[in-house]
Amino acid sequence: MTKRALVLATVCAFGLASVANHATATRPRVATQQIRVPVSATELRWRTRVAFMAAGNPLVQPSALKPLSRRLRGTVSAAGAKPVRLIVRRAMEPAPELVVTAADPAHYLKHGVAPLLRLIRNDRNIYLEVVDRNGRRILEWAINGDKTPNSGSLYVRHGLEACSPIKALGWPPRLPACPSH
Repeated sequence: MTKRALVLATVCAFGLASVANHATATRPRVATQQIRVPVSATELRWRTRVAFMAAGNPLVQPSALKPLSRRLRGTVSAAGAKPVRLIVRRAMEPAPELVVTAADPAHYLKHGVAPLLRLIRNDRNIYLEVVDRNGRRILEWAINGDKTPNSGSLYVRHGLEACSPIKALGWPPRLPACPSH
């Protein structure tokens, strides 16, 4: 490969990377990597939808993303959990994508998720996944509310539904009690 071709390939690669990064997200800020949590199909669909909504003209400035990231990280840590993956994507509004590990799943759902919800209560594009210390899913919640604020999905591990402050339509009216006090 000639020197000119090598320089051209390098410039193209950097240009494509910067365009892709500018269009959808800030650089991922990964905290404690004690466990690896693969991206789920729901998370991938959520990412695709947020990128589609932000295509060409995200309204959120990159400087607005760092303060929200810090507040999310602080709220998660204050509740005794650890962020595994935290990315605030640029769209019509900040779009937090947060994967958290909790040592005591029932306790975290009952006491740790509510402060997060207060922090992001006005956001219409949210992805939240809570996993246990082995990386198994406890809760997965995705909302894409560009025009239909009630579109999304929710999964809560069986037996912990009453612990979650996020409820699904159609759940039975009487759920087993939350094992955490």
